Amino acid sequence: MLYSYKGINLQGKTISGQLDAANDKVAARQLRKENLQLIELKPAPAVVARRSSSKPDKADDLQLVIYQFCALLESGVSLEVAVSSIADSTPNQQTRDAFKRITKAVRGGQAFSLALRESGLDIPGYFFSLGESGEMTGQLPQALRRGVDQWSYELETEKEVRNALTYPSILVVSGISAVILIFVMVVPKFTNLLDKADGDLPLLALIVLGSGKFFNENMLLIGAAVGLAVLLGVTWYSKPPNRHQFRQRLYAVPMVGAWLIEAAIARWASLLGTLLENRVELTQALRLAEKDVEYESMKGRLQQVERSVRAGEKLAESLQANQVVTEIGFNLVKVGEQSGQLPRMLETLAGMHISQGKQRMRKFLQLIEPVSILLIGAAVGFIMGGVILAITSVNDVAL
Repeated sequence: MLYSYKGINLQGKTISGQLDAANDKVAARQLRKENLQLIELKPAPAVVARRSSSKPDKADDLQLVIYQFCALLESGVSLEVAVSSIADSTPNQQTRDAFKRITKAVRGGQAFSLALRESGLDIPGYFFSLGESGEMTGQLPQALRRGVDQWSYELETEKEVRNALTYPSILVVSGISAVILIFVMVVPKFTNLLDKADGDLPLLALIVLGSGKFFNENMLLIGAAVGLAVLLGVTWYSKPPNRHQFRQRLYAVPMVGAWLIEAAIARWASLLGTLLENRVELTQALRLAEKDVEYESMKGRLQQVERSVRAGEKLAESLQANQVVTEIGFNLVKVGEQSGQLPRMLETLAGMHISQGKQRMRKFLQLIEPVSILLIGAAVGFIMGGVILAITSVNDVAL
């Protein structure tokens, strides 16, 4: 029987999904084995089978597929059977084809981590490192589960950002529309003052009326130029090297860059802690963890850290010398090395940077709305000020 459940995992995140069990007691026992504190467990309503879709899975749907795959492995199902089961059950054509490729590769003796990397699944890069470490230590289900938890956090953060940006986006679009409407409907009615004034209007009025006149006389040309610029921008961004270059530049943007760096450090520390917890050797764990770092500057510093550790230097000292962590981070890693609790201290470091990143994100989002209002208000005020100055100056113009 199919049951729907909702529960809280060890990281305090709410997890929901469905599972097949003989009865509700068996379902509850199975979920408790997965370290879930149940909030709700009930029979799933009957659903109509979904048609196969050729479109790529959304991130949420693909994350659920990977979650189901982890659940199969954790329940003792063999890797080959688990991959084959997902390939047969998922409704999305692209995801199904990807798991079929993985099934074929695994049956042919290829390492799962390599098959996963070559499958074409649109999943975060740290799954490949986690898969490799899980195979090395024999703890593949646990390693992939940590990846699912990390991905769940990232998806939740993306949703929070999108929800927080909804109102400012509406505000910006409305403001731009209002400015364009003023230029199209209002300003042209006063452009005749430019000829009558013979240059005697105030500078602000000349700028506004002149801009309005140019806009209306060249509306098609301006529209074509804007359309072409958008098309060129989309074409440029569609190329992976350009997307990578654009993301690298975001790290230098005030507030946004700091937030992205906090997230990168948190992801790296969490992944390194997971690898060490799975008994991966330190230098090997450093090599695997740095693979997922996108920020080139940070990646270079982490590669230097790996070389220093291979040469015999302590991890904490190398991280501090290469300016990867703050003083607090240095103390956490140092204590972890001294106490033999390095994986736990790295998780603490990751949690600290996640918390700081959330605070930066909230501050940034809180600034967007007032800044948008000020900019739009200034633009409308600038236009209306020019029009009003032109009207009030008409008495000084010989008609």
